[in-house]
Amino acid sequence: MIARILYRKNVQGVLNYVLDKPHASVLGMCNIPKQILQYPKLLKQHFHFLGSRHESNKRFVHITLNLPHGEFLDDSKFFKLAEIYMQEMGYGEQPFVIVRHDDTKHEHVHIVSTRVKESGKLVDNSHDFSRNLAVQKYLEQMFGITPSPESKCSQNLPVIRVPKERSLPDDSLGVRFYMQDILNTLCQQYKPRSFKELKHLIQAYHLALSITQNKSGRVGVSYGIEKVLGYKSRFIQGYKVHPNLSGPKMERLFQKNARSKLLPTHRQRLKKQLDTVFKLFKSIDLKELETILMEFQKLDTSLEFNKMGQPKSFTIYDKSGYIFNPSEIDGQLWSRIRSFSSNSNSVLEVNGSQFQLELIKCVEEVLLNRHARMHTGFVVSEFIARQTFSAIQNDFWEHPKFALLSKYCPKEGLDLHKQLNDQYAGIQNKLVQKHHKRETQLLESKSRLISKVIEQCVFGLNLTTDTRGELFQSLGLAYENGSVRYLDSSVHSLSLDMGNFNTRPNEMKFPSAFIREHEKVLRLLVGANPKSESLYARSYFLPMFFKQLYSQMAKEDRKTFETYSLHAYWKTIERMNQSFEKSPKDYVHLLNHQGFHVSEIDGDMYLHAIYGETDATIPLDQKTKAYLNSLPDKNIVFKNQHTHITLLKHSGRDSFDHLWTAYLIQNEYYKKAAYLIVFKGIRPNLAPEIMEFHMQKGLKKVILEVAQNQNNYKNRKLILASAYTIDSLLGSQKGRNELEFNPFKDELTDYSKFNKQGL
Repeated sequence: MIARILYRKNVQGVLNYVLDKPHASVLGMCNIPKQILQYPKLLKQHFHFLGSRHESNKRFVHITLNLPHGEFLDDSKFFKLAEIYMQEMGYGEQPFVIVRHDDTKHEHVHIVSTRVKESGKLVDNSHDFSRNLAVQKYLEQMFGITPSPESKCSQNLPVIRVPKERSLPDDSLGVRFYMQDILNTLCQQYKPRSFKELKHLIQAYHLALSITQNKSGRVGVSYGIEKVLGYKSRFIQGYKVHPNLSGPKMERLFQKNARSKLLPTHRQRLKKQLDTVFKLFKSIDLKELETILMEFQKLDTSLEFNKMGQPKSFTIYDKSGYIFNPSEIDGQLWSRIRSFSSNSNSVLEVNGSQFQLELIKCVEEVLLNRHARMHTGFVVSEFIARQTFSAIQNDFWEHPKFALLSKYCPKEGLDLHKQLNDQYAGIQNKLVQKHHKRETQLLESKSRLISKVIEQCVFGLNLTTDTRGELFQSLGLAYENGSVRYLDSSVHSLSLDMGNFNTRPNEMKFPSAFIREHEKVLRLLVGANPKSESLYARSYFLPMFFKQLYSQMAKEDRKTFETYSLHAYWKTIERMNQSFEKSPKDYVHLLNHQGFHVSEIDGDMYLHAIYGETDATIPLDQKTKAYLNSLPDKNIVFKNQHTHITLLKHSGRDSFDHLWTAYLIQNEYYKKAAYLIVFKGIRPNLAPEIMEFHMQKGLKKVILEVAQNQNNYKNRKLILASAYTIDSLLGSQKGRNELEFNPFKDELTDYSKFNKQGL
């Protein structure tokens, strides 16, 4: 099921459409006076009167509930479903009408209501997108409806530049719906800045537009289907296709896109990318230009020719969503394109500097990929220095960049394999020097950080030898005889006077992602700007990894750390809980089961946690505060929090182990969580509905498998030693047994793929 919510300033047009549609069936009205029920025509005046008591542009709400294709509910069940939906979304006491339409292949109802309460205030619509998804999931389970997709997915239309190659799609849902779907999708996928650009985009999908302008200068737009295969539609005014597709609304969208401050940056980047390709090639066949730009720079372009075979226009569909022509990028770009011929072959300039740079990039990528894959105990520069060409040549032949260079190399006079072999020693030496310099700078930076940490007494005045040792190892370093080096290598070494002690050899190596997170925490504690050292959710679990170190942390610094890391974790669990959060009450309920609770002090709201050693709290933002203030029984809900929080504390579930297991489960690392549940008896701190969802999704099956297999292990102590350590629970599963663990590179701690998701 899919529910869509639209907010309106006026309601007359919506009610005209909903009620006057042919074969429309009114399923029922709720919280409407009896007189209105007897005379439905008065409904429009009634809603207008209610909404006129507030000036908001979002005072009315229009909701559609759409069943999946092929599924059906009778009128009574559909009415009940709609009624429950309105109740869960906070409109249970508002007047609303439910109308069923049958003009599409999927069964659906329209619900029209007002956000203006009897008091004149508005129904709170904070978090409405996430709550909408949660209510959908709840109703799907209640009424046995096929579940909708778990995550929001963006629709990418197929890119077809020539309209005649595309047959007209099935428009049985109506021409208007086809236009709406195409236009909405294109306006999300691209950022057009004029009707001219929009017209160019929609041509590929057999759409046309007509622009009109009245005496006052107001622009109107109409959309139609071009004549193709003998079919042509009438033009439909933009506001009838969709309110947001009217002429004035589209002009505002164009102006917004054109005002972007990032446009100069995008133009500069594209100019650099195009220059790189043109420097790399000696000659380019114009028929292959689009392919070459996509292969080497991932640029989506369109080059059109006239009847004489000469280039007519060149368009760039940038990844930023903007559409550029050559004159916007570089005044000489179009003449450079026209200088190429359609009769010449595409050949690389093998004697040019750009070709040499591409070879170096190719070699570096191969070596770095090999270093990451082999999990060696060497730093990058040391690893590169040990690699011979014969040992890595197979990796070259499999690398995509090498295949591209081979494809466009001159057919005669160049043996790319021989050239790589001859130049490898020089390239290798350059890369060793480059990474050696970086590693030296990083080692110096970490050494200075340690000096600041000790100078500012972050871990107390008198550090024990063990604490000093863990401080170095927590940053991936070792200290020996007055010098500091990397744990993995002795190539780099710096003098550092930290007393007469050595770090213990053969100590456990901490996961590299947590080392980086710990380093950011230390920089924050010694005065770095919080905006430049933003933490991820995993930082909240650092006391599990560096137990001795964090237990010695000064109380004030510990509170600062817990405040920053709590904020990072809170933003993540907000996102994780979205699909289960139907209301503000659910928001509090889900937090409570995870060991967090909300308090209100002098009108401000704060988030508290049962974990950690200090009473660190964070203030909730204004939007969340307004969302929770919309609770009619807020005081009771807040008071009842303490019952569950007290239960968690008394049952010993206020340790990080229980939250860590919950974190693994919500990220769907089921097998790793199952080891903690089965072998250590950890109970994850999760709400029953979230736990049930993951049990059905696969957690239950994995737990049963782990529980059944534990009896087959001969050496129980060895299993416990490997499975109980946090380090082992983070092992990579790729190409190896689940019980073989690699603490430095794994699917959880490798956060490169989660950079933009807050993990």
